[in-house]
Amino acid sequence: MNKKIKKVAIAILLAIALLASSLTVVAGSTVDFEGDVTILWKESFPGSSWMDTVQTGDLDGDKKDDLILFVHNPDTRIQTVIAKRGIDGTHLWEESITGDAWMDIKVLGSDVSKDHRYGDLDGDRLPDVMVVINNKDTNTRTVIAKRGIDGTNLWEKSVTGNEWVTVEFMDDINHDRLTDTVVIVNDWSAGTYTISARKGSNGATLWEESGSGNVQTSGMSDLNGDKHADLLLSIYNWAEGTYTAVAKRGCDGTDLWQESVIEGTWLDWMETRSVKDLNGDRIDDVLMTVHNSTTNTHTIIARKGSDGTSLWQESVSGTDAWLYPTPIDDLNGDRTADVLVTTGNWKTGDYTVIAKKGRDGTNLWKESGTGGNWIETISANDLNGDKIDDVMVTIHNDGANTHTVIARRGNDGTSLWQESVTGDAWIYAVPTGDLNGDRTADVLITTSNWGTGTFTVAARKGSDGTSLWEASSNSKIWGATIGDLDRDKRENALVITYDALYAVGTPKFGKFRLIYN
Repeated sequence: MNKKIKKVAIAILLAIALLASSLTVVAGSTVDFEGDVTILWKESFPGSSWMDTVQTGDLDGDKKDDLILFVHNPDTRIQTVIAKRGIDGTHLWEESITGDAWMDIKVLGSDVSKDHRYGDLDGDRLPDVMVVINNKDTNTRTVIAKRGIDGTNLWEKSVTGNEWVTVEFMDDINHDRLTDTVVIVNDWSAGTYTISARKGSNGATLWEESGSGNVQTSGMSDLNGDKHADLLLSIYNWAEGTYTAVAKRGCDGTDLWQESVIEGTWLDWMETRSVKDLNGDRIDDVLMTVHNSTTNTHTIIARKGSDGTSLWQESVSGTDAWLYPTPIDDLNGDRTADVLVTTGNWKTGDYTVIAKKGRDGTNLWKESGTGGNWIETISANDLNGDKIDDVMVTIHNDGANTHTVIARRGNDGTSLWQESVTGDAWIYAVPTGDLNGDRTADVLITTSNWGTGTFTVAARKGSDGTSLWEASSNSKIWGATIGDLDRDKRENALVITYDALYAVGTPKFGKFRLIYN
């Protein structure tokens, strides 16, 4: 049979397979896809124990979203960062390390919030990548700035000893129209830290500060209205027993304001995060959560980003009480961000989800229940087409062995739909963009049932939970949102096992079934 006849025969066979609603490809472990789904590409990684993915935006300039994979192989002790073209999975570049080491990846494009620009370090108008390598074998920690398109090193910084290095993008702080970075070095043995703002293009130091304690970033946003990123830090001083939130001006490191709490016992702690504009002054603000073990009180405080003034606060008390905040875009149409406050009691399992007006903390709605050993509340995009963001609430009831995901309307908390699993199982939701082209957001639901040995990723229509497609496997599987890989104005998704990756979409034609062995 000549090549031309072979090509015709293959085309006919594929057409028959699609019409028969079944296609089998031999390639490793079995994943069964059903519903309105198409596979853009698939890749296996033999020997991998787990994988992670990062959404990057367009790395190579083809106007389609791309992605970065993190692959860990315990047998070879190799960890690899791989940049891939989103449309077909072609390798763009990769970086590997071997031994007792750990890597982290930062791409500003992975923050898909509407007001963030991609992290262009070198001026090619494409997002670039920061890789952090902490190598215990050599006792070295290295930050590497890489060109997103080909992985070429732009600059790097290394330290040795008992130190830990992290890095964050900071948008443009020196007005050269390029994204800059902040490198943080914590010396655990000495109990000191160093923060250095660095020019994104070459790593040159713009400003630097050292102090006592250990520090981490809690957000990068415009806190003073100069339209450039500022820095929110959380500093724990072991010697003094204090937690301090510090807002710093990004351009020169000047303190805008700070707030401290004194640690009474090891159970006392504070966390902070920057959020979008809560009070309508067009400046980002701050949420602070303080846990006081002496009074058994847990408090969320909303603060003005510009000067730290308190806007409002919410507290719960009790030995077994807990609470946490979830910032969310506008729930009530006043063009300012709002906040979800989730409270509960470890002992009784009682819980409450409260939607609060960002300006003053007024309750917009609340929903209470029992049997919640742990509640996860996350912001979703607009699921039902009312142009207001909605909410996903996941309730884990260990006593009843029931785990439930509930999609709720953001403006009033009304349930749109829900899904549950029972037994030795787990469930979680990943909000996505529009998967099926109906101009509303959708949701990926990942379920794991170790009792029955079934593991699924299901794409659900955001408005009513209708199934769009489903992937099932006899081993652990999970789903991730990844952007528009094929530029069809529909969000794509990743279906991931420990050693394989499937880039999938929702086609405009009929339903079929795909089985990958």
